[in-house]
Amino acid sequence: MQKFKKVYTLKQVASDPRVHSISDERGMGDGLWVYLKNPYVNDFLETTFIHENKVSDIIDQLNNSVVTADQLPSFVPNPWEN
Repeated sequence: MQKFKKVYTLKQVASDPRVHSISDERGMGDGLWVYLKNPYVNDFLETTFIHENKVSDIIDQLNNSVVTADQLPSFVPNPWEN
């Protein structure tokens, strides 16, 4: 398992090698969306993205809940294979 530096700011999230893109929809009331690169998965939500209203929650999930798809438990389907 590859170790990544912890992120502390939204700017660091945007430049993290696991992150494909960010969509900031807080102005429309729909929070922040962080889309992950293949093969990374948010094992907290079992998705290929992180969606939260607060930057601190995005940072927490990127630091603690993003794994590669092959690290998911065998009973969790790989969201990249759909």
